[in-house]
Amino acid sequence: MRMYTEPITICWQENCKNTYEDLNANYIKRLSQELENKFKNNKIELIETMNKGSRKNGNSHPHSWSIADKQELIQWQVDK
Repeated sequence: MRMYTEPITICWQENCKNTYEDLNANYIKRLSQELENKFKNNKIELIETMNKGSRKNGNSHPHSWSIADKQELIQWQVDK
């Protein structure tokens, strides 16, 4: 299983007054850790990116698919 997240804490702090603990990135990281502990024989991957999330208009956004490296993700799927 592979999960992607981009914790843009500065953006969330400035615009929404949220801390890291309030972000989906925190919950995704905790989920990956719990799954790793529970399913030790399965590979759980958490990919945390930085400055990759952006919309087509160029605005920064952590929920954008641009955080995934397309070629690397395709290769990962082929290898599985």
